[in-house]
Amino acid sequence: MTNTGANFIRIDLFGYCLTGQDVRSSSRQSGNGFHSSGFAYDLGMPTGEVSSRAKAAAAKAFEIDDTLAEAQTSLAYPKLLFDWDFEQAESFFRRALELNSNYANARHWYAHLLKALSRFDEALVEGECALELDPLNALMNTHLGWHFMYTREYDLAIAQFNRTFTLGFGVCSRAVVSGTCVRAGWTILRG
Repeated sequence: MTNTGANFIRIDLFGYCLTGQDVRSSSRQSGNGFHSSGFAYDLGMPTGEVSSRAKAAAAKAFEIDDTLAEAQTSLAYPKLLFDWDFEQAESFFRRALELNSNYANARHWYAHLLKALSRFDEALVEGECALELDPLNALMNTHLGWHFMYTREYDLAIAQFNRTFTLGFGVCSRAVVSGTCVRAGWTILRG
C-alpha cells in the first residue's frame, strides 16, 4: 500500500470508532498510539513515521492522565518496539500493572519484552495471565503459540495454534503459522 496521509486518517478514524472517545481522553490517545504502531506494517508506512505518531500519542495520553495503565503501556510499547529501550519499557509496564493488574494489553506486551530479554518463564506467566483476562483475543492466542515455538516446546506450540484455529481466528495467522510449521516438519490442524 502506498504511504499517504490517508493511511494516518484511517488509523485515527479506526481508533475513534473503536473507542468512541474524545481526542482529549488519555485512553483515546493510548489507543491511537497502539493503532498507529500496530498498523505500521499493514499499511506500508515507514517505521520512523509510525514511531513518531505512536510516541506523540503516548506522550499526550501520559500528559492527560499518567495514573492510567493505558497511558503507561502506551509509553512502554514504543520503547520496546521502536527504541529497544528495554529498561525504560519494563519500568512503564511494571507501573501499568501496579495501576491495573487486570489490563490484558499491558501483560501481553510485557510478555514480549520478557521474551526479548530471554526471561521465558516470566514471559509465559504474563502471556497466560493476559489470555486469562482476554481469552478470545486472537492476537494473544496466536502469540502464546509463538512463545512455545521460541522456547522449543513444539507440542505445546502446535496445541496452542490448533486451539487458536478452532476458535476461528485468522486466515492470515493460519497461513503464517502453517507455513512455519510445514518448513519445520510439523503437522497442525487442517481447516
